[in-house]
Amino acid sequence: MSRVVAKKNQRKISAPCEVVMTPEEIQELLSAKDWSQAELSRQLGVSEAAVSRWFTDPDSGGRNPGGPARRLMRQWLEEVRKGGKAVA
Repeated sequence: MSRVVAKKNQRKISAPCEVVMTPEEIQELLSAKDWSQAELSRQLGVSEAAVSRWFTDPDSGGRNPGGPARRLMRQWLEEVRKGGKAVA
């Protein structure tokens, strides 16, 4: 899956879209690190309301973590799944 990025007077380029994080994956990360949603928000530097929205059913307006927060959580989750201790 990719998205098209267009700039004025430039060729269109294709950049890979990042895979979304499901509420189940975020909960897996929280459980593995023994963190609350509030602690996750502190570690990522986002509001507690933002983290709460990530757990909301997408059909009812929930949003997915974006950009750096998603990349960092993906990294932590992969480290946890490999048996290592994810470093915050």
